[in-house]
Amino acid sequence: MKKQWMFYTLALLITLSAAIYQRMTGPTYPQRTSLSINNSEYKVKLPTSSYNDVDCKVILPGDIPESSELHLLWRHFPTQEEWQKVSFSETDEGWVAWLPKQQAAGKLEYFINYLSNGTEIKTPGETAVVIRFKDLVPNWALIPHIFFMFMAMFFSNLMGLESIFKNDKYLKHAWIAFGCLAIGGFILGPIVQKFAFGDLWTGIPFGWDLTDNKTLIAGIGFAFGLWQHRRTGNRYWILFASIVLLLVYLIPHSVLGSELNYESGKVITG
Repeated sequence: MKKQWMFYTLALLITLSAAIYQRMTGPTYPQRTSLSINNSEYKVKLPTSSYNDVDCKVILPGDIPESSELHLLWRHFPTQEEWQKVSFSETDEGWVAWLPKQQAAGKLEYFINYLSNGTEIKTPGETAVVIRFKDLVPNWALIPHIFFMFMAMFFSNLMGLESIFKNDKYLKHAWIAFGCLAIGGFILGPIVQKFAFGDLWTGIPFGWDLTDNKTLIAGIGFAFGLWQHRRTGNRYWILFASIVLLLVYLIPHSVLGSELNYESGKVITG
């Protein structure tokens, strides 16, 4: 019994670590940068994802001096439009400016522009921050989707560990993991995608959306591992399925996702 709890604990640690890594390396994680103003450093987090029910708020620390002349420079992405310039206003939250909301899959790129010791500076350097907008996703779809994907990863890690140490529970947990993956990735995932960007599935054969395609690869790899285990009885096929799902899970979320082409007005993927 003690060993079983060790399996649960280690599987949970692996799952949490993978989830944190995926979140922090993905394109929807706020971009951390800093403003160096008059020999003082100000840390900021700039949004890279936003729902499009309202304009997106960009907040800078309130103790930045007013003489810094803070501005937000933005344009549609990817275009060669002229940059639009918006002044930051002082509020109780800090210095605030707004990025105009876009239709689902629409993107903007933006910089923070300011003065430091009389010199005009842009941050974050030469590469602008890119933010993507999406439609609201209801909690009844989003929360179960996240839950089942998390549980699929947890039970997959659990079955992999159990298969290595010949624990007889590995096959039971393999089927639980496969069921969670089917519900979270292939039923609720497309529903969330439909609400957010207007399409149920944008992976193969309809597009190159990496999130959908990595779900497809995970499902095929998992099903293949279960089938081979049933055919041969070799528990290492269960470990194979576990490794496939872990590797797929480590790919940052929302990479090569839906993107609005402002010239054609169409949403493209990949």
